[in-house]
Amino acid sequence: MKLRLFIISVFALAAGCRESSSTAREPEEVIVDAFNVALAGAFIPYESERWQPIVDAIAAHDADVSCLQEVWT
Repeated sequence: MKLRLFIISVFALAAGCRESSSTAREPEEVIVDAFNVALAGAFIPYESERWQPIVDAIAAHDADVSCLQEVWT
């Protein structure tokens, strides 16, 4: 998982680091966060009780990109 996140981060940073012919820009920092929320319905206990704490935890992060895992309908 960490390797996948690293690879995605490298591509995201590389996309923002291209130098245009008219103006050179400094690279921008991009914060990427991954969070396994384990909202898999009946497969995970106490799902309904965990919804609000999960929402609060995600809202507290200041990442530019948040990747949520195990979000089932």
